[in-house]
Amino acid sequence: MRWHPSRPALLIEPEEGIALNFPAKYPGLRNLLLWVLAGSVAGAVDCLKGEGPMTADLVQPTKDFLIRFDVNPPAKAYASSFEILPHESRVWNKGFSVRIEQAKASTRPKMLKGRYIDINLSAQILSIFDDGKLLDLYLVSTGKSGMETPRGTHSIVKKIPRAWSEKYGRFMPYWMAITPGGSFGIHELPEWPGGSIEGANDLGIPVSHGCVRLGIGPARRVYDWAEVGTPVVVY
Repeated sequence: MRWHPSRPALLIEPEEGIALNFPAKYPGLRNLLLWVLAGSVAGAVDCLKGEGPMTADLVQPTKDFLIRFDVNPPAKAYASSFEILPHESRVWNKGFSVRIEQAKASTRPKMLKGRYIDINLSAQILSIFDDGKLLDLYLVSTGKSGMETPRGTHSIVKKIPRAWSEKYGRFMPYWMAITPGGSFGIHELPEWPGGSIEGANDLGIPVSHGCVRLGIGPARRVYDWAEVGTPVVVY
């Protein structure tokens, strides 16, 4: 169900094991879920208000549902306030065009304010978001086994339009460092001094030395769009 970020919201995401914790000993739980399924925000909030303080009992993670609903609903709530969202894919199609469509349908923003870059290692997909809206996504090639791209929340710390790697003896066009030491970054496919391009057939496959490789065209698009300081979420 879709969250309306313009209003404060309560988030329940059991699929990620979050224990927002509605213990079964509270009889209003059943009514709460019924109100949510009926599409009534106001009814769900009334159930919450009637429960009083709730304890931190653990709830078993499940992939069956994702619920987001407002705790400060408008004066009148409509069933259309809810929209079913597909779960984020866990199995990615080997066909790259199909994988792109999977990602478009299921990738959810990790940040709802401002611009950020989203890198899904299992899908080998880089997405760009602005205020929670997906603008575009591209196939990438991230670090191979033993040289994995570091997971976590990083940020762009430096940009160089045509960087040279002394270590690997290649140009890294549209370089954007995402770690303070500059060991890892996002860049276009590496270019040998003679002009040949490396890795064009490897996009969608983790084969790099740890950086995130973008294809020719997408690399410049992301480079021009992202400023120094733009968050980069790798997972």
